[in-house]
Amino acid sequence: MVLVPLDFCEELLKWLNSPPTLVSIGIGAMIGLLGSRFLQNREFKRRRLDRAREMVYGPLESEFRKMRGQVEKLEFNPSREVGDRIRQQDRLEWMIEPKELRMKIGQLYDKGFEEYRETIHRSVQLVHRSLEDKLLQEAMSSVRFLKEPSLAPERAIVPAKAQDTFHNQVKNHVHDIVHGLAWPVLESQPPDEEDAAKRRVRYQELRSLAPNLKWCTFDEYFAEVTTMYDPERMEVRQAQKHLLAKIKEIHGELEKLLRPN
Repeated sequence: MVLVPLDFCEELLKWLNSPPTLVSIGIGAMIGLLGSRFLQNREFKRRRLDRAREMVYGPLESEFRKMRGQVEKLEFNPSREVGDRIRQQDRLEWMIEPKELRMKIGQLYDKGFEEYRETIHRSVQLVHRSLEDKLLQEAMSSVRFLKEPSLAPERAIVPAKAQDTFHNQVKNHVHDIVHGLAWPVLESQPPDEEDAAKRRVRYQELRSLAPNLKWCTFDEYFAEVTTMYDPERMEVRQAQKHLLAKIKEIHGELEKLLRPN
């Protein structure tokens, strides 16, 4: 048994009862409590971030990378299945932080894609109608007995029924040549070889009906019409540029969220 001197015990009691010591103990306890809570909060946030990375940020980053390449190629329907699933089916949009990023993604999926598609659709429709009207007008005006009423009456005056039949024949050929051609015209890229071959055949059939057509071949016709629609082409490119800027911005933020801490 170890005996502790009485004077040592008295000094120890005085030290423990002194106000500064009590304050120090209180501060130490508070620091310990705050430190414990800080570590718990940090662990909670880390686990939440890991879960968000697995369920939201990772899948979205992959889709945005794919989406970026598609819009750069001016594809009409960029990939959006993952984002729609996360936001509408799984209801995990709340996991996206910060709030500003969540709003940017929501605006892109709710408005950005639709505005991009509407611009392309509107431009394609305008170019299609223009191509059809101009080629039909050119074909009809190139037919000699319709163009030159000063010819002999038997050639200048065509029965209405014959005119309607001829017009319908020409219109059918024009439709086959022009249908689906507006997008290649806007891209200034000819159709693929198989498609172009079909249009060449149909164009030569049109020339058999209207031999004085301005363009001898489909390729000559296509080369000229690609120079006619710069305003529509510019509008499409502006829509592409606008959407691409938003995609790049969001994609960059997603990449940062996926980087190791």
